[in-house]
Amino acid sequence: MIEREGGVVVAVDEGRRRDVGLFRYSVIRAAGDAGLSRAERGALVRALAEVEHVGADGERMLIGRSTLDKWIAAWRAGWL
Repeated sequence: MIEREGGVVVAVDEGRRRDVGLFRYSVIRAAGDAGLSRAERGALVRALAEVEHVGADGERMLIGRSTLDKWIAAWRAGWL
């Protein structure tokens, strides 16, 4: 598969795409629970944004709240 990264066309391995998707899902799954109130979800997403996560490639990273919100929306829409 071909994707654009910063205007550059790069080949993306399907296994890599799967690994990234699984990583994102593992980070946001609890926040995607339909049983959470908006306040509970907001508190959980803020907490997730404050800690380091080990990414699909093994690197430690911080994930911003807006990114987490986008991942949750994508998961709900069936895109993640």
